Amino acid sequence: MINILYIAVGEGGSDQALITLIKELENKVNPYVILGRLASQSTIEKLQLENIPYSIFNYDFFWYPTKKNVWNYITRPIYAIKLRNKKKHFTRQVIELSRENKIDIIHTNSSAFQFGFAAAQLLKIPHIWHLREYQSLDFGHSHAYSFSYLKKLLRTPGNFNIAITQGIYNFYQLQEKNSTIIYDGVLKQNYKPENHPKEPFFLFVGRIVKEKGIFSLLNSYKNYRQKGGTFKLIFAGNYSSKTKQKIDRLIEEAGIQNYIIFKGALATNQIYDLMNHAMALIVPSPFEAFGLITAEAMFNKCLVIGRDTAGTKEQFDNGQKKQHQEIALRFTNEQQLTTHLISMEQNGPSYYGETTQQAYDSVSTLYSIENNAKQIKRLYTTVLTR
Repeated sequence: MINILYIAVGEGGSDQALITLIKELENKVNPYVILGRLASQSTIEKLQLENIPYSIFNYDFFWYPTKKNVWNYITRPIYAIKLRNKKKHFTRQVIELSRENKIDIIHTNSSAFQFGFAAAQLLKIPHIWHLREYQSLDFGHSHAYSFSYLKKLLRTPGNFNIAITQGIYNFYQLQEKNSTIIYDGVLKQNYKPENHPKEPFFLFVGRIVKEKGIFSLLNSYKNYRQKGGTFKLIFAGNYSSKTKQKIDRLIEEAGIQNYIIFKGALATNQIYDLMNHAMALIVPSPFEAFGLITAEAMFNKCLVIGRDTAGTKEQFDNGQKKQHQEIALRFTNEQQLTTHLISMEQNGPSYYGETTQQAYDSVSTLYSIENNAKQIKRLYTTVLTR
């Protein structure tokens, strides 16, 4: 079996995808996972439940803060020195752990960590970089040191890249000789969702932050209410107190506070239950790298209303190409989203029944756990024979 060291964020969709992969590769790889300082209790419990060995290191994302802040520009040289020192420290820790566990491949599950690459280079073993985010477009941060520096690392001999979408592949200007596109495995190909009657609410799932298009969604929903819409809007996800204050101020000014519900972070089964009952999942993020939640909604036969950009658009396009018809409702501005919300209420869920079925058929093959694991296992074998 192949001994793989996985470097993970510690929380979020990327870890969910990673644990799903490891479970599917059971008896084919010996995994060891390290988590950063953001490690959530939920992720730790999932690793423990699956008997996956892990350690928690004190690392964080290796990127610069947003360029829009002048102070960050002034202090960037100091920040660069701190990043360099942290990189050296965690590289040493990874090397030590890799030697103890006779690691064959280091698999970094995010583009925002560089020490796994550095450790693999020194150990002279293959490194796989799983590129899951743009960093600048979706999170508003600058790449550590520079974007050109990261692209140089991605092309280094001994490094191999997995892009989770064509958009990510193009963004990093990857090369065929050491890079491939492998879509995340979301659920089993034979997954069957619960069949519940739809209830009068729209759903948003994910981090409740500006970068996810939250305020654009609220503006559209406000206009929908002003035009006579009656469905409620449910948010499921984490949020900061500062962001929540801005949201509360906006919804109070619009007089819609009685129609918006915040559920906080929920377990996966609770999210799926909401999807089973929701009229539609709304994905307003302008730069969603892949959009795990979009695929999950489609697996659960929940209509998706999504912004026609980045990974959301790619999923819609993939489905349209495969099914020869649209598998979701697209929008490019707030007015179009408002129109979709009104149409959804006027037409009812049965009107979109074929769309949700075509979406389910599409994701069941494109984003199945089996297909994802098969492709990644093939890549492991390939990189060890080069």
